[in-house]
Amino acid sequence: MVAEEYYIRSRHPTCDNFRAASKMIIATWLNKIPKGVSICEVGAGRSVVAEHLIEIGVPLHNLLITDQSARMLKYSAQLLQFGAFVKEADAAHLPIPVESVDYLISSLGDPYNLPVFWTEVARVLTSTGKAIFTTPAYKWARHFRANTEQTFKNAEFELIDGSRVLLPSFIYSDCEQQNMIRAAGLKVIATRHILIRDLEGESLSPKLGLDRGQDGEVVSGYLIGKS
Repeated sequence: MVAEEYYIRSRHPTCDNFRAASKMIIATWLNKIPKGVSICEVGAGRSVVAEHLIEIGVPLHNLLITDQSARMLKYSAQLLQFGAFVKEADAAHLPIPVESVDYLISSLGDPYNLPVFWTEVARVLTSTGKAIFTTPAYKWARHFRANTEQTFKNAEFELIDGSRVLLPSFIYSDCEQQNMIRAAGLKVIATRHILIRDLEGESLSPKLGLDRGQDGEVVSGYLIGKS
């Protein structure tokens, strides 16, 4: 229901800001990659990873782009002509053999940020593989969403026709997030938080919580490896 208008900035400027912030984190940790490594992007929609790889001159022949939503996946369909693979798949059941992915990237993966997903990450990563995961920041969620348990599990979208849709959005404190990752047999190598001031030059959505000041956290990222 949201797919058709998700990338319309005038309708969902907060999503646009989140995407820009998430790409900053991914670009930092996926800037220098060896040739021939296998890469899988989960829940991609319009692939952030493909955009970045094209920008740094890396071919897409080893990139698998997945999304559970066929409508969201259509945004990446044109990447087939550049050699990428595009496949509809559940984040918790990836069509990938055991220990076969060198880099697994999930940009704004809060819709499936659950233990079953992290178990799948541990299954598909090679012994030296890395995962990059970004999510709307917990401090943003506490500020913008009502401070109840339920609102840390859902995101509300108002569509063009005026209807409102609740989508899953599991956002945890940094401690809770890291504990869930570790419970799957993974380790957190590094973390990074994109702040409001880091989005200088972007047209900022009021829903970022601009009243928090320039140091308000927007998106959090985790670089992850096997334990």
